[in-house]
Amino acid sequence: MHRPIGPLSYDCVKLIVIRTGSAILYSEFGERPVKPGDVVLLGANALCGSEPEGHVTVTTIYADADFLLDQLYRRFTPLRAEARQVRDALQRDIARSWGLPEPAGMVHLSTKQLSRVFVNAYGKPLTYLTMPRVEEMARLLRETDLTIEQAGRPVSRRSRNRASSAFRECVGITPSRYRAMRSVGGMVPTFETPVPT
Repeated sequence: MHRPIGPLSYDCVKLIVIRTGSAILYSEFGERPVKPGDVVLLGANALCGSEPEGHVTVTTIYADADFLLDQLYRRFTPLRAEARQVRDALQRDIARSWGLPEPAGMVHLSTKQLSRVFVNAYGKPLTYLTMPRVEEMARLLRETDLTIEQAGRPVSRRSRNRASSAFRECVGITPSRYRAMRSVGGMVPTFETPVPT
């Protein structure tokens, strides 16, 4: 960025990371200098402008305020015991072909009630299983010589294409490319899913 940017507002939250250079931010809070390493968080509809002092490089993340509030609410709302029990059961047996009546029966809730309780805590119960299943597929691709089809069985018993597309959606690359990264000795991405407790 080489030129001044007049005061603008966005209907979302902005997170700005100053990577190189420096600038003066101005808004209702006055003028503030920013330098590399500074992080600026602007609320939705906050007017803010900037004037670079030479050249400045920034990374800006735009986030929907309602989405962020929903995530914070989920993260810090006490979880019902039933949601935790179902989560634990799903994680213990990720390869199982779950239907909603089974976990609902385990915690003595109707399927409709369990769905509401679980969605408030973790999202849709059966969709929730996708990430642990993909993590298991990635582990099998990294640590064993199973075929992609065999490694994908925990993700989808119905079709290899479904397993591969779920893998690509969650990891960002195809299972064959993931395995090839291991074979070449490259860095194979591993991941850990944060789960509210």
